Amino acid sequence: MRCGRQMIFALLIALSGSWLPARSASQFLDLDHFRDALVARIHAESRSATVTVVNPQTLKITGAGGTSGALAVENARAEYLARPDQLNDLLGKWARLATFAPTTTGKSVEQLVMVIRPKKLRDVPQLGPTLVLRPFAGDLIELLAFDSPESLRWATRADLASLKFTEDEAFARAAANLKARMGPVSIGHVAGEEEGLSAIGAASGLATGLLANGATCSPDATSAFGRNIHVYVLDRDSFAFAVDDDSLGMEAFRRFVAKHAAAGDLASRIALRCAKGIWVVDR
Repeated sequence: MRCGRQMIFALLIALSGSWLPARSASQFLDLDHFRDALVARIHAESRSATVTVVNPQTLKITGAGGTSGALAVENARAEYLARPDQLNDLLGKWARLATFAPTTTGKSVEQLVMVIRPKKLRDVPQLGPTLVLRPFAGDLIELLAFDSPESLRWATRADLASLKFTEDEAFARAAANLKARMGPVSIGHVAGEEEGLSAIGAASGLATGLLANGATCSPDATSAFGRNIHVYVLDRDSFAFAVDDDSLGMEAFRRFVAKHAAAGDLASRIALRCAKGIWVVDR
């Protein structure tokens, strides 16, 4: 394993507090069977939902109101691999997330987190104007949300007023909460893509928040993230990455970004890199 990737592992563990170990795949439902079970559960939760299999590891779900989103099957399966005895509950959880089912997520200070999403979310009628957000980089924004074991609920300005927080204070508290709420993170090969392309995800659904954490993009020259990492956000909970000292990984990363930026089938069309403590467009 190359030095840059080793440093990334160490930093992720420091930021999240835990790691999802590999297990024997023969003990669990394989990807295809898990995906089929998840699709069936989505249809059971919402008869009006339309599910499209974009590729073996990605579903596109369109609700009755035309709201659509992508679901990374591997992220859901990663949580199942960690808790195989809770398959039924986890299928229900991810099906409700996929179909935008109403949630009873609370609004306590301890639940406040930050995540990265496409900036087009701010243009959704009746939703965008209520969100608490700020620009991130490229075509992405940073949003505040309330996290629960079941789902996320977007934070609103009214929520911040009730908590007596300014936006700056709320973002600072969200960053402080992230490690406690992140749960296990995982790193692996991007399914269906060429060898050498890696991605990071978390069963909690908060992995993109790692990018918004100041420690991941640091001006410190000793930081793997701050020195030589390139990232591409795939969906609500994962991002591909490559480091400069891995030439094969960088080549795979560049080809992947070119392919999906043109297709527009993932959360972002723009790759980022960390430059002196700031995420910038990776040109």
